[in-house]
Amino acid sequence: MSAAAAAEGVDMQLKKAFQDLQVQMIETKQRLRQGELISDAQKSQIRVAEITKQELLTLPETTPTYQAVGRMFVRRSVTESVSAQDKRMSVAQEKIASIQKHREYLEKSMKDAEGNLRDMVQSRQAR
Repeated sequence: MSAAAAAEGVDMQLKKAFQDLQVQMIETKQRLRQGELISDAQKSQIRVAEITKQELLTLPETTPTYQAVGRMFVRRSVTESVSAQDKRMSVAQEKIASIQKHREYLEKSMKDAEGNLRDMVQSRQAR
């Protein structure tokens, strides 16, 4: 009977490990989806900034441009507006790179958790 009780205890450990893994997988998938949405939004911002920059470069240098700041507009030169678009693009690219690194980390942690669970199941079957 003690062997049956020990087997039942191990089965409960496996069941708990499977439940924990399932919860972790759901959370990770949600984070990955959220990261993809943010990444897509950043890519969209990059495209808008590129198009805006291209249009600004076609303007003569003496043309005044305006940037929205809250409810008002600030007058800027074409050069300042172009550099602002460049900055928007670089910030968005940095965010995309950060999201990609986080995605790789999440995928690696999921693989590690699955590997640990597999090892636990295999050690259970070996007994």
